[in-house]
Amino acid sequence: MIFDIKTKLKSEEIDISEKKLQAIIVENFEHFFPNLKLIKSEYSLKGNVRLFGMSGRIDILAYNPIEHNLVIFELKKEHSKNIIIQAIDYSDFVEENLELIISRINELTFKEKKTLLQLNNPPRIILIANSFYHPTIRRAKKLSNEISLFEYKYFSNELFQIQEIRDNTKIRERLERVTSSSESLNHVPKIIEIIKTITGLGLVNERYFKIEGSRLIINQTHLYKAYEKYYTEKEMDSLSKNDFFIAIKESKKFLEYKKGVRYKNNNTTGMVINLS
Repeated sequence: MIFDIKTKLKSEEIDISEKKLQAIIVENFEHFFPNLKLIKSEYSLKGNVRLFGMSGRIDILAYNPIEHNLVIFELKKEHSKNIIIQAIDYSDFVEENLELIISRINELTFKEKKTLLQLNNPPRIILIANSFYHPTIRRAKKLSNEISLFEYKYFSNELFQIQEIRDNTKIRERLERVTSSSESLNHVPKIIEIIKTITGLGLVNERYFKIEGSRLIINQTHLYKAYEKYYTEKEMDSLSKNDFFIAIKESKKFLEYKKGVRYKNNNTTGMVINLS
């Protein structure tokens, strides 16, 4: 309940449909998400969406002009254990078909489209529901995609509240575990050898790296995803994305970051590492 001290009116929380939730978000988008640019509500994907097990319609698609990536919104009236799976399916499809999708978005300028294609950043995911269970919050923090969770409440008198979940305690606990675990940190001095192993095992798609003589040029986003997967399978804590790249940059083998690298049928960013 919300009680207005001045008017002495109280507002009780009530249920709303998913359709109404979506309408409220869209109609007030610039107030709830001032740093994002709304592209379209009910954005229809073109292509072989059945291969990804999706309906082919994103609840809300937006653009982040600061981080230069697309933002996928998945809305649920109330918590669903499948909400993350659905959002990641959409994210994977967008990543695989980025050039085609961007070419069909009329709401973006030519410069915005060019930047999106050049940087090829993975989509950000925003999940909105009335509430989230702890497993969903925990999984969202572990995934390499940037995922934000927002809980909403709708009250009589048409009051609407939306608030991001910030599980700082859990994040801090995870960082403390990584910092205190010698097993986790033993691989940091050998970070370049780990990258060689990851690449050699085929954990990074060949569309996102190439070898020129003694130099490895590799997309940093896909490299970190492969690294995270590698250590998850070994049942060891992995470094955070920030610490991972710091470890690489502090290595004597790191040479530079490059933009507009041409890989196999793909043009995106990359980091250059000396393999010799």
